Amino acid sequence: MFILWLMSALLRAIDMVGTQAKMAEDLGVSPMAVSNWVKRGVPPRRAPQIEALVQGRVTCAELCPEVFARVLRPSIGQGIEGQGLDQNPAHATPAPSAEQRAA
Repeated sequence: MFILWLMSALLRAIDMVGTQAKMAEDLGVSPMAVSNWVKRGVPPRRAPQIEALVQGRVTCAELCPEVFARVLRPSIGQGIEGQGLDQNPAHATPAPSAEQRAA
């Protein structure tokens, strides 16, 4: 259901522009790129361009909510340790060193 919602945002934007080919032309990408977005999702770096193209009638948050939710509402998805949405250990707050714990 979530994927259908994501695709529907892009499909709405395509409908506003006219066709996938027209969107591709307006964004300076190949029609195949837009076709791939329909199948796989919009790359986050393209969402603001699409939003501007359709004059805000489809938003970045609708096109890529997993990315833009962090910008719009950073508290969403915070884990118990506060690691963030993706729970990537590389983005976690580092544990205090032995010297810091002793202080």
